[in-house]
Amino acid sequence: MIEPKIIKNILHEVCNKLKSLKFNSEINYQINGTQFKSNADLLANEIIKSHLKKYSKYPILSEEDKSSWRYIDSKLYWLIDPLDGTASYCEGFPGYVSQLCLMKNFRPIFGAIYAPEFNLFFHAKEGEGAFCNFEKLLNRSLDRKNLKLIDNYPKPNGVSKKVFKEFKCKEYIESGSLGLKISRVSDGYADIFVKDVKTKIWDLAPGDILLRELNSEIINLKGERIDYSNLTIEDGIICTRNLELSNKIQKYLS
Repeated sequence: MIEPKIIKNILHEVCNKLKSLKFNSEINYQINGTQFKSNADLLANEIIKSHLKKYSKYPILSEEDKSSWRYIDSKLYWLIDPLDGTASYCEGFPGYVSQLCLMKNFRPIFGAIYAPEFNLFFHAKEGEGAFCNFEKLLNRSLDRKNLKLIDNYPKPNGVSKKVFKEFKCKEYIESGSLGLKISRVSDGYADIFVKDVKTKIWDLAPGDILLRELNSEIINLKGERIDYSNLTIEDGIICTRNLELSNKIQKYLS
């Protein structure tokens, strides 16, 4: 296992490069449907891979390298999302992260997420707790009368709007990448994050272990834990720090 401080240094280097590209207006990107792909994704991918190979012999599965997707069946492998929130990054918003995790038998056992614009580094190791900037996150109880919902629209929309109204949320937070939203639920900045669209394992796994170390986890809209044996998560997600609340949301939406 690579030490969390080394992982932070790797992700910090990645994000410094990303900031440099933005500062020098050297970002090139393409839009395919709702997907943004940029030269920044590829640069971040190469930096992370080159460093991981120095410290570990485990194979690396990256969003940016389709040939690596075959490693999903490996007992142990690194799963990386070099730039999560590419649209936010390319459009000048702060809601992007660089994230990775170590997968063992189709579940994350270590995860790390770095949000450079907020100076937040999240990490978790199975059985050792979840941390933000190396301070242990507490398993805080939810204030059910003042719930905060987070999503990436200017105001609640779609399934988020339904949940916001039904559960009488008091505050809505606009944010960027999936990894960042999951992290902000884990540290208590937000309480609920829900999506009814397809996602990928690299979007979810690094943050899922944060919640697992807080006695929760991401579930899908069928009420099941996430199946990381497939690249695509078909059935949406519900993310809170309290599984009882997650299950109530799932029953309401089913």
